[in-house]
Amino acid sequence: MMTLPNAQGAEFIGRQVGEDLMGIDSGRIVGGVARPALLTACALGALIATPALAQSGAPAPSGSTDPATAPAQTTAGSDIVVTGIRASIAESSQLKRDADQVVDIVSAEDIGKLPDANVAESLQRVPGVQIERNFGEGAQIAIRGLSQVRVELNGRSNLGISVGATGSDASGRSTGLEQLSSTLFSRLAVFKSPTADQIEGGLGGFVSMTTPDPFDYKKPTFGYNFELTDSNLATERRGYNAAVFATVRLLDDRLGLTVNLSASERDIGSSQFTRGVWQTGGAVGVRRDFDGNGINDFVPQVVRSEFFNVGRERYGASGTVKFAATDTLTLYADALYAKLTTERDTAYFSFQTTETGGNAPVYVSGTSVDNYIVAGTLRNQRLRVGGIERSEPTTSIVAGGGVEFDNGPVKIKADLGRSIGNYDFRQDLLEVGSRPLVISYDYRTGDVPNITLPADFDPNARSSYPTRTNFAAGQQFVRTNETAFRLDGTFETQGGVLRSIQTGLRVADLNSKLTDFQSRLGGGNVNIATLPDIYFGVAETGGFPGTQGNFPTEFLRTFPYAEGKDFEESTLLAFNYPLRDRLSRNYDINERTMAAYARANFEGDLGSLPFKGNIGVRYVATDFKVDSFTGTSTTAIPQRNKNNYDDWLPAANLAFLLRDDLTLRFAASKVIARARLQDLAPNLFVDQVLLTATGGNAALNPTRADQYDVSLEYYPSNGGLISLAAFQKDIQDQVARTVRVEVIPGFEQLGPIQRTLPINLGTAKIRGLEFNLQQTFDFLPGLLSGFGTQVNATLVDSDSSDGQPVIGLSKKSFNGVLFYERSGFQARVAYNWRSRAANSFTSSGDVLRANYIAPYEQVDASISYQIIKPVTVSLSVTNLFFKDAAKINYNVIRDAVNGYEINDRYIRLGLRGRF
Repeated sequence: MMTLPNAQGAEFIGRQVGEDLMGIDSGRIVGGVARPALLTACALGALIATPALAQSGAPAPSGSTDPATAPAQTTAGSDIVVTGIRASIAESSQLKRDADQVVDIVSAEDIGKLPDANVAESLQRVPGVQIERNFGEGAQIAIRGLSQVRVELNGRSNLGISVGATGSDASGRSTGLEQLSSTLFSRLAVFKSPTADQIEGGLGGFVSMTTPDPFDYKKPTFGYNFELTDSNLATERRGYNAAVFATVRLLDDRLGLTVNLSASERDIGSSQFTRGVWQTGGAVGVRRDFDGNGINDFVPQVVRSEFFNVGRERYGASGTVKFAATDTLTLYADALYAKLTTERDTAYFSFQTTETGGNAPVYVSGTSVDNYIVAGTLRNQRLRVGGIERSEPTTSIVAGGGVEFDNGPVKIKADLGRSIGNYDFRQDLLEVGSRPLVISYDYRTGDVPNITLPADFDPNARSSYPTRTNFAAGQQFVRTNETAFRLDGTFETQGGVLRSIQTGLRVADLNSKLTDFQSRLGGGNVNIATLPDIYFGVAETGGFPGTQGNFPTEFLRTFPYAEGKDFEESTLLAFNYPLRDRLSRNYDINERTMAAYARANFEGDLGSLPFKGNIGVRYVATDFKVDSFTGTSTTAIPQRNKNNYDDWLPAANLAFLLRDDLTLRFAASKVIARARLQDLAPNLFVDQVLLTATGGNAALNPTRADQYDVSLEYYPSNGGLISLAAFQKDIQDQVARTVRVEVIPGFEQLGPIQRTLPINLGTAKIRGLEFNLQQTFDFLPGLLSGFGTQVNATLVDSDSSDGQPVIGLSKKSFNGVLFYERSGFQARVAYNWRSRAANSFTSSGDVLRANYIAPYEQVDASISYQIIKPVTVSLSVTNLFFKDAAKINYNVIRDAVNGYEINDRYIRLGLRGRF
């Protein structure tokens, strides 16, 4: 028997790496010793665990429980108190077992048990969860291959903002989890099947984040976590993480208070070959059918490398006040504030093969593979080099309060909340261009192409770039907020199969406004000869470690802020400031929703077979309008678009207790996910530096799906878990971003450029299997009993009416953790892998060509030792094999590389504790 901790006790193994590990995107699967050894160890762990399957006797489920908020179950009758990883596994298994639906839980025993940079990284090892990264840090998640995931904080919308390398989703509908330090939360829940009372919006599922509840603590508690960090590719390698937590109960325990603070600062080094989109050449001198087979060939429109140094400061604070006014009436209020400031310094090197007019390059020779010109030589080709300074502070606030009435058979809760997501953006760029050159490229020799420049050309010399000077400045402000009121009631029955009825309503008003500014008219470009030498230098880059391509990593770069950020004092900035309003990019969105639901909870016996479950329906009506502009910035015409729709969303969950330790679970539901707010704004933004255009589509339908789940869950007596789940989602109107090359009206001087537009695709069907094993080896003798393993794998298949892959879906993913815990010492090594996934489409006429993220892997490791009860020292390494952990993007064939990204190895040395 085991005694489990309270609601804050024990981190969940759904985190799979627990206290000291983080995950990092990895690129291709690369040979080595540690990674295959870990795979073997995890597989052996699964086999060793088999004898434990004969053990049974775990307690039966104990009725309807919300695992996101309920306290952990305890088992009395033993003097043994289980802590650490074992308690983590036991608690999470019990919470999953008692849940009303398909769910996985991540919980934290104290302030140091979820030390990842952010929430996304704490979720990455939950079965079926995959994460996307920005500059190596987890940012957005997908559940069962679908990125349309709703994120809530204490039952309210979290208007997350994602800040990425090649762009940002400032709309507030994305998960944007890189803002949020994981140390701010006591529990994270990943729901894969909904109940009727849960807020709609998650196609793959939704994440519920919970801050500490003071009523879960019986005595005053203080926790801390301090770490020194090292990022090996950053300009400034040293950084820190810090967090403190305190809670107290007063007035005879009727008043509870919690405060949670976190702060971190680090620089990130990132080398990226990016911006490449393969399209048929349309410029003078670019042959459309290079190999003469009658089919248009594709050329790399832009060949570009960027070397980032990204400074990130993350601050967070949360607090809760709870007051039990009477035995039946409780008042509460809680709030969370999070701020992430991203300062980005970029040096870049590029050339465009499809320039037009007098700058049009001409192919001298080329090699075609499957109609892709993967190697070629061009004359009249100009290099562009420069520097970019970019600032992106984001702020998130979620606050609210309410009242709870509970007299036993009747429970009523009223909650009023407000969520705010703010995004500010400033970017200044200075670019210079070379004289016409003969340049060769070859994509067949490595992950980045080989680039050959003329022998007499010095890429580091200022004199090599006399022909072009371009300066661009831009600012953007996004203000998103939602006010929501919800009223929920539960009425318990007097026995019988029907145990309770729930009903409620929710009314929400969401507004998002984007205002964009660009260089003033007539600003022109500064004469390169007039700029002081302080504006130029040789780029100090980390290159592309681990790659075999030979892309130039030393070249002239510019410093737009050489004379400061004030345009009145800067020779350069004075040419384009003050900025002017870019109306063609602006929008003002208002979305109002009204929802009502009814849910019945039941429990009983079918013959001798115990069961429990729920069935219900949710009705939601959506009223949407957006004000934006059409045309160019100088001839912008205001327009208003509207849309409205309603949905009936039934949901049913049923669990059978086949044995005391064996549960069979079924679920069926209908779900929807509304399009991203930015995708719904029918405006047009043209980036004249990167030669791209983006815009939205107000006619987008929400993506809808019918989904079905079945799972078999075995709970050994030692608190572990072995489960196998099957699921299916029938999807309609999935949204995908397409890329096409075209001439934009009003910007004809730019020639054909890449335009990105979201569209509704047809139907798709997703089917998959999830396997999960959490097992400690207590049955082994002596020191071997300290070992344990956590393994999960997800297999997904899909087909769609248009034959295209589902965006973001990896058909295979695997997580494996091997850990050791004994006498205060803990060690873990974790491995994560996912297969390729389509992330967008490139269009050629009416034909869509998928752009894929290649398979990637990661390895993390950590050790810790508890010196005394309130003091634990830890050392962890994230992205251990960083040279192999690259993120690769390509178009259809592997040699047609769109992007290559490599990020830091991240080391942390810290102290943590609680008393």
